[in-house]
Amino acid sequence: MDRIVVAIPSYNRPAILEIVLERLLNFETVDKIFVVADASSQEILSSYENVLSKHGEKVVAELNHCYRGSTKTRNALLELVAKNVDQGSYVMLLDDDFLVPNAKVIELMFEDLKTRDDVGIVGGRIVNVTKKKVDPEFSLNLPKILVDWIRIPSGWLFLVDRNKHEVGYGKGTTAFMLLKRKLIDYIRYDENYRGTGYREESDLHRQAFRLGFRILSDYRAYVFHIPMDEGGNRVIGDAGQRFYWKAHNHTYFVLKWNDFKIGLWYMLASAVLLIVYRPLYMPKILLGLQHGYKTWKACMDLFNIPYE
Repeated sequence: MDRIVVAIPSYNRPAILEIVLERLLNFETVDKIFVVADASSQEILSSYENVLSKHGEKVVAELNHCYRGSTKTRNALLELVAKNVDQGSYVMLLDDDFLVPNAKVIELMFEDLKTRDDVGIVGGRIVNVTKKKVDPEFSLNLPKILVDWIRIPSGWLFLVDRNKHEVGYGKGTTAFMLLKRKLIDYIRYDENYRGTGYREESDLHRQAFRLGFRILSDYRAYVFHIPMDEGGNRVIGDAGQRFYWKAHNHTYFVLKWNDFKIGLWYMLASAVLLIVYRPLYMPKILLGLQHGYKTWKACMDLFNIPYE
């Protein structure tokens, strides 16, 4: 029997997590929810315990009095799912500030996966409820054929013509995704993506792509992102800090997954775009580029990835 489980990492956000859980538990399509939550204080940990105790066996939780960061917490979550979920299931990865509007969203993504044997991950749209002053997001209306070609070297633009391309294949999708359970035996978040966690999902998608699974984006499915000023596994920080981690993590990503000459070109192109976009943060961007290169250099002997 097909089962859909939801996996949610959380840090210092018991209040918004409660809202997200209550919505999900109203959907008949959701069989079980797994939560790995870290807390900075005993008081917040107790708040998590109170929230989670209301839902009985439908919620499986692991609570910790610590802060491990985004990728380590998400890997702990994948381990929890791997131990408790059988191979015939489907796993939705959801952030603690993503609100699923209705059960139809999950059904759409489920049908995409169930009817396409070659697809391992389906991603949906993320609709920001408010604009962040620190780092506002925007999109350009380009044909789908250009999306991957521009996303890879830039790393920071989300580009798609949603009116003409509701469903499309690519090498990556968004952080809101449904995947086949068997993938969890083979993929994990790379813990070298730190700070804001930028590019951590892109790396996960590339691992699945390398294993021979196709990645599908279905823009009919969407979640509402409710930006929070506090908490969260990823560092929020000021604008300079965010641009530092964009440059660091993107540099590491493009060098890891490409031939060095191509990766170097992507790295420099991204730095130029970021500096043109926010020249005030040029020192932070260049420092992030330098440190991202050093991170890749320190880890390159561990990689066994065929060049594209």
